[in-house]
Amino acid sequence: MLPLTVDAGNRSLSKLPFVIAWDQDLFRKHGLNVELIIPPAEFEGGKLIPAEVGFWSGLKRRLGMEKQEVAVHIMGGTPMMMRAVQNPADPHMIDIGSTDCAVRSHIVGRKGIKIVALEELKDKRIGVSGATNTLGFQARLLAQRMGWDFETDLKIVDVEMDGFEELDNDTADVIFVNEIAYAKAKKEGYPVLFDTGDWMEEVAGNSIAVSPDWLKDPAHREAAKRFLAATAEAISIFHQQPDTAKRVLREWNGVQDAQIAQDIYDRGAWLPKKPYACEQGFEKTAELYRMMGTDRFKPSDFYDNGVMRELDESGFLDGLYPAKATPK
Repeated sequence: MLPLTVDAGNRSLSKLPFVIAWDQDLFRKHGLNVELIIPPAEFEGGKLIPAEVGFWSGLKRRLGMEKQEVAVHIMGGTPMMMRAVQNPADPHMIDIGSTDCAVRSHIVGRKGIKIVALEELKDKRIGVSGATNTLGFQARLLAQRMGWDFETDLKIVDVEMDGFEELDNDTADVIFVNEIAYAKAKKEGYPVLFDTGDWMEEVAGNSIAVSPDWLKDPAHREAAKRFLAATAEAISIFHQQPDTAKRVLREWNGVQDAQIAQDIYDRGAWLPKKPYACEQGFEKTAELYRMMGTDRFKPSDFYDNGVMRELDESGFLDGLYPAKATPK
């Protein structure tokens, strides 16, 4: 059993495989004693995931004698890369696997707005939760696809949380949202205008990020391999056992509304069966943010698919999806 501390960041759909792995005891199955740091569920009734640390470690932490050493950070690859671009002297992390490389947000409007074509978004107030996060990336991608100048043809508005408050206060016309907010928008009657998943583009999304120096240690590399194996198996459960996935959404994440749970689950079709790091997403990030100095690095400075490739070449990933018998 190898110890591993993982900071999952939040409970978005792209983090659900880690909760499924916890629920199904996959970390232990793959020889890991994982301490999973994850915030309380966004919906009421979701269960807390306990911090499983030994008695002495827990006591030492409480007394300030031991620091919690986080080895794996689950974070967006685009904001990870942009943080390094803006602070080039600081050590940066690398993506060794990802549960989210697909552009797949929705563009939601304020109630009563009438928009039927992307061209009508020009000069509209567009809300995103961060200029350099994956939603900010998609706003830049919109401008590029439409041939617009991002600085002059779009009016970007910073929003708090999901952005519904800004829609209600008429300080934003439309907002970019991910799957949980999309399900809420449908339920509460906000117009869902466009699905960016139709663009068939890639982003450096939810990444399993580690320090390059940490990964050089053979024991750490083995722990990373086991964590990726547990993650890939959890994704296979999501795709092949929808009832289990929706039960985890209900019990652990508190999603009690059956329609919201179904909408969230349906949006998970893009979860990759082979969760490689988002190589093309990092390339696109470098392209869209070049004016902010991304040429200080190569996109390949931010990912390493070596461990995932080892898993793939072993046949483990293909073995998670048994081939169906050929009909006579």
